[in-house]
Amino acid sequence: MAAPFFLAALDLSGRACVVFGGGDEAERRVRELSEHGAVLTLVTPAPGPALTALALSSDTLVLHEREPALTDLDGVFLAVLADRNPAWVAMFGPAARARQLLFCAIDQPEFNSFAHVGVARAGVLQLGVSTSGRVPGVAGAIRKLLQTLLDDSRFECIVEKVQEVRESAPVSARSARVRALAAKIRLEGRLFLDDED
Repeated sequence: MAAPFFLAALDLSGRACVVFGGGDEAERRVRELSEHGAVLTLVTPAPGPALTALALSSDTLVLHEREPALTDLDGVFLAVLADRNPAWVAMFGPAARARQLLFCAIDQPEFNSFAHVGVARAGVLQLGVSTSGRVPGVAGAIRKLLQTLLDDSRFECIVEKVQEVRESAPVSARSARVRALAAKIRLEGRLFLDDED
């Protein structure tokens, strides 16, 4: 069995990224990358109204309404193939590997160098869930459960409180105060598969 992917948080601010494809999956990836500060290029022969509207309303998204080409990888930090297109993955997968850039083809993992992580958020806190792209539905389901837990417990307020304590404490006391508060955090519950069918 292949080793699981290493989870890391990437700083995409100002970095060139490209998304290939149209439809809901491309829209989702464009929105996620944009939210994290990427400078985006979207290449698709059929963008549809939602992606066209996104491109028109964004200063950091350029839309090329055409078939993708290998030159679209020039100068790119990260590339996402959002369409399940065997010809495109056969073209871009080896090229991305040769260029050593981060590449993910949705549901076509043989050339991927990263997998998307399901993220639950509470303010600056982010909890990542990954199956290294092998069972994305499970990661997505657990992400939703974690997001509900964070929302229901108003955990963003807890994170903000700890952040305020950290920022107001003298440098010499920060670690001890944050560790003391963090030691009071509790998690209760269990995960299971309700498999009665």
